[in-house]
Amino acid sequence: MKNIMLLVFSILFLSGCMKENPQLIKETDANRKVVLAFYNNAFNLKDPVKAVDAYIGNAEARSIKGDTLLKGRTAIANSISNFLNTFTGIKFKSEWAYAEGDMVVVRWIINCTPKENIVAYPAGKPLEIYGAAFFKLADRKISNSLTYWNIK
Repeated sequence: MKNIMLLVFSILFLSGCMKENPQLIKETDANRKVVLAFYNNAFNLKDPVKAVDAYIGNAEARSIKGDTLLKGRTAIANSISNFLNTFTGIKFKSEWAYAEGDMVVVRWIINCTPKENIVAYPAGKPLEIYGAAFFKLADRKISNSLTYWNIK
């Protein structure tokens, strides 16, 4: 049994799993908190102005589908405001968030109800929007984000 334990620890050590960089861990955790605070401010507290404080001034936010490219905090805040004005009962939930260094990935669900008919989604009928977003940060500010979402 001791030989197996020694073998496992040796493999972990040699593979680098036990070589943690405390500064990287601290920065990674701080970046994860910045992104989750952005979502909380935007959708749970419904404060787009405070939410975009998480972004640098000339940040870009885009959709993987190619239908959205927002440049700057004002455009991002306006997009959040439009969403908040289009739906009621908005509840944002992070399913998981993975961070490493200056990159953060979040898988999320938003439950909401459209105020008016939107294409195939009638007003008053609750929806679930599933999505994932990829964030690049610099100095604990979001510099770029890429979002994929789908309505179920």
